[in-house]
Amino acid sequence: MITLILPLTSKQKSLREIIDKLKALQPFNINLLVLCEKKHKIVEEFEDFKKFTDKKFEAEQVGISLEKNSKTKVSKKKNQEKINISLNIFPNGTKEESMINTSIKDLPECGFVLIRNDVKDININLIEKILLECQSGADIIMAKKPRKKNFITNFFSKIFQKLCSFIFHFSFYSGDIGVQYFNNLALSIMKETNALMLTKINKWLAINIKYIDFNVETTYIKEKSYGNNKLMLGIFIFSFMLSIGLIVFFSFNSNISFIFYFLVAFLLLIFAILIMLTAFRIYLINKLGDIRAENVSIILRREIWITLKNLQKI
Repeated sequence: MITLILPLTSKQKSLREIIDKLKALQPFNINLLVLCEKKHKIVEEFEDFKKFTDKKFEAEQVGISLEKNSKTKVSKKKNQEKINISLNIFPNGTKEESMINTSIKDLPECGFVLIRNDVKDININLIEKILLECQSGADIIMAKKPRKKNFITNFFSKIFQKLCSFIFHFSFYSGDIGVQYFNNLALSIMKETNALMLTKINKWLAINIKYIDFNVETTYIKEKSYGNNKLMLGIFIFSFMLSIGLIVFFSFNSNISFIFYFLVAFLLLIFAILIMLTAFRIYLINKLGDIRAENVSIILRREIWITLKNLQKI
């Protein structure tokens, strides 16, 4: 069983649109988990849809009870034909990162496909290809857009990756983070650490990550929080320039001791390191959004079962 996790924050996608997409995935054994705020319009739509499916289920049960000597077999068959659609509702103002982190840690043992809110469209062809690749034994799967070979770009990209790995002990994924598959082994690791971070940056060890060629549109994360990083970068740059100014100004005074120059040079080194680290944090947030999540609680859970046989009629 594979769970499709679909967070909806700024995207106002209706439940009917989502179900229409799911119709193409009938051959696969999947569940759908939607994450949203309490104010999202899908909550009310979900309740109306649940009433409709509950009435349909009651009618089916009446029909089953009327069949002589086959109740158990038919009931078993009905369960196999059904797909579960769940809704995790969070307090208003909850960020997508927090929804994802909480819901991943709350998942039962299973593989899952994460489809981020900022993905422009739910590409069923991509999801279907990922679900087919699950059988290859890969622990993590995501799409990688074929790129033209560029020696200069690849050269600097590899250097940057090695610097990140050496200094910060992680690297960026080579594929797009908009749609990602993680198997049960990856899920068990994510439950014990920062699950959100592991969906955005590659800190995995001894995990098989597979990239599939697919002409996917790059996903740009819109929800970003820079905090005080931009202000601190400005302060560090100003302090760095001020330290250089002090050296130039006092260099005309022959009475300045060597210790003074040494201290100023040490300050320059400290500020240079702080500038580099802060600039990298800003770059990381700009590229990936937040990589840390707040601890939040699911205030309401709802679920419905839809019979795949009748999915085309909905």
